Amino acid sequence: MRKVTVKEFVETLKGEILEINADDSYGVTVQMSKARIDYDELMDSLTFTAGNYNSADGIGSVTYDSDIVESIVLDEDTGEYTISFTEYMPDITIKKFK
Repeated sequence: MRKVTVKEFVETLKGEILEINADDSYGVTVQMSKARIDYDELMDSLTFTAGNYNSADGIGSVTYDSDIVESIVLDEDTGEYTISFTEYMPDITIKKFK
């Protein structure tokens, strides 16, 4: 396990098709299949969009401001990332869609 920066995380997964799941539920649960990642430098935010991942439009998305990201950890054995947040939100796991 090793920590990665938001920039490294985005550069590694940009253009990949992703599977995103919440580890738990604290009133919010995220589950997306065949999603993509986008990073808005101006707003310093991460967006995961599911659905029509090959176009600018998607069926649904969730956006996280980078200032609430506590850490991003890569499990080098599985290739799975875990994002932990500073707010009362469940961690999410991200892996490439198979």
